[in-house]
Amino acid sequence: MITQDTLASVRAAERERALRGWYFMTFVDGGEHLGSAILEACGPADAALTAADLNIDPGRGRVVMTTVAPEHLPTESLRNRLLTRDEVESFWPSAPPPKDGP
Repeated sequence: MITQDTLASVRAAERERALRGWYFMTFVDGGEHLGSAILEACGPADAALTAADLNIDPGRGRVVMTTVAPEHLPTESLRNRLLTRDEVESFWPSAPPPKDGP
């Protein structure tokens, strides 16, 4: 498990690069979908901590994430907030089912 101090250190390095991008995150616990989010960040650590800052992170389980090309972003109303599985499927019908771990 990654500590908050480690995340903060990596986040600082990511922000120094100033390469912002979009991240799709899914929060899972034992195969249960706890929610998903799409948010802009400078890297994976920044995305994880931004989710916590925005109270999007449900606070348990694991997070799985990938980058999203700008042309594949959903409408603004579906960004920067916790999304249900149905909301994810509304813009990504072939979204894989949640799984806990690799």
